[in-house]
This record gives sequence, C-alpha cells and structure tokens, in this order.
Amino acid sequence: MNGWDDSGGSWSIDALAKNELLRFTSSKRSSAKAVAEVKAILQETNGFQHPKRLIGLRKGVLILSRDHFDDLVCAFMEFEQTIERATNEGTSYPLVEELEAVYRKYFLGVLFRFGKAKQRPRFDTNTYPSLFSELPLLDKGQGLPIKDLPIEWTPAALTAKPQIHDPLVAMLLGFIWKQGDFPKVANLLKGLRNTAQQCDDSVVLYQFGKHLANPMAEPIFDQHSCRAQWLLTEGISNWESPDDLRKHLPGDQYAKVLFGDFRGQLGQQHLKNYLDWWTQLIVPVLPTTHSERISALQCIDRLMFCLGKAAVFLLRPVLSDADE
Repeated sequence: MNGWDDSGGSWSIDALAKNELLRFTSSKRSSAKAVAEVKAILQETNGFQHPKRLIGLRKGVLILSRDHFDDLVCAFMEFEQTIERATNEGTSYPLVEELEAVYRKYFLGVLFRFGKAKQRPRFDTNTYPSLFSELPLLDKGQGLPIKDLPIEWTPAALTAKPQIHDPLVAMLLGFIWKQGDFPKVANLLKGLRNTAQQCDDSVVLYQFGKHLANPMAEPIFDQHSCRAQWLLTEGISNWESPDDLRKHLPGDQYAKVLFGDFRGQLGQQHLKNYLDWWTQLIVPVLPTTHSERISALQCIDRLMFCLGKAAVFLLRPVLSDADE
C-alpha cells in the first residue's frame, strides 16, 4: 500500500515515503516543512491517495525516530559494557578489538543509514585521516613541539616568524584567512601552550590544542563527544524512548547539549564535565603499551563522535515535533 494506512489505528510506511522521512531525520527543517515536502512528492507520483490523512506523516516521523532509537540505545549500551569489562578484567581484556567490533557493528553496517551520506554517523577517514599515522603529526605520541610557535596569534607575531615564508605554511594561513577563521586559531594556540585556563569562545579548539600538545593524556572534545558523554552519564542505556530526554533536561536546556552550544561558562562547564568523566572512566582502562594505547584512544574518539552524531539526528525530530 502507498502512503499510510490508518485503518485500525495502525500505520504502515511505503518505501518512497520512508526514504523521505529518513532524509528528514537528518535535516534541520521543521516537521511542518517536512510534511509539506513529502506530501508534494507523494502526490506527484500518485503515491498518496488520501491527502487528508497527512497526520500520518507526522506520526511516521516519530515512529521512524523511535525505531532507530532502539539501535542507538544498544550502541551506547555495548560501548558502556565494553568499558566496564575492561575495568573489571584489566590489561588482559582485548579493549581495542572489542571497541572496533562495536564500531563495525553499528557504524559501518546497515544501521543509521538516514540522511545524506556526509550527515550520517560515520567517521570519515578521508575527512579525518589519522594524526598518528596517515598525517603523522603525532606519530610518536609526544605532541607537537611548541618552541617555534608564536607567543600570541596576531599578524605581527606571525610575521616575526621565519616559517611564515614557507610555502606550505603560507598556503594554510591563506586558507584559514579565506575561511574567516583567523581569530579562532588563538584558542588553539592557547591550548597548545597551555597558557590560559579560560578561553574566549571555543573550548573545542582550546582542548584540541591541548590534545596536539599532549595526545596521550588530553582527549579530543567536540559537540558530538560531549553529547555522547552527557547521554552516557544520564543513563541513556536505560531509556525507553527519545521522550525520556525531557526528563533529564529541564526546560529548553536540551538544545544546548544537542545542538552544541559551547559559548562562555556553559562551554567551559561542558569541557570540565567531559574531562572529569574521561579521567574517571576512560584513563584507567587504557592499555599500557604505547601502540595499543594509541589505537584505543583513536577507537574511543571515533565511537564517541559517532554516538553523539547519531543521537542528535534521532532526538532532534522528536523534540522538535513536541515543541510545535
């Protein structure tokens, strides 16, 4: 049957409509716009025989999100169980192999194939080649040398450095300038030099600078890893539906976690919470051998990125729909 069948109170989604709803789950548009778009597509293809039943589209969006939500909870649960087993079994536990198995199962298979390819919860190695191997900036795990870096991020300080005339450095500076990101690098430099406990706007770049300076001790932090850590802390493994999110976030606070608001004191608190969680739960299970520790760090970073990215696309439509 095409469209939705509301006989007997049940709803079934045909292939065309389901594809459109899958695309919706990864978009930032409102449910109302998604309903209008899907209606137009189905009418053009004679796939929607009963336009008055448009309420089915909205319900279909929520059904689809809840179906994927079960997979998301299982992914969080298996990650959590892997860390717990590593804690209990110690160095004999094959942490890297188990983390890679979780990643392959949930993020390289058929699950979470909604939206455009670049928006899916995958860790694209073409976009993010390894800093330890493919781009061997951190190949020995010792961090970037900072002795040749400028003291501050200003045109005058950069001009004083002879490296500014290196063609590769000049090209990258030109790219940063063209992207309008020149001021942002200041927080990255602060992290590299560890010269400030407080940064201006981007705690993400500040913490990434600390990671580049000390990759074996300082984790990467961004909106996705922050979201994943928060959901783990709030016990997402025991949630029954996406609506449980509202029980854990008062008012509109969910938006600040889901959509990555890291400005000012809020961002600094997010970073502190993440580092506390990392120190308490992750650091004790990391392998002691150098190569395995690097592999484990990369696996955990990749999984946290994917878990957080999947969560925002699955939780957003449910919350947005309830707000309308």
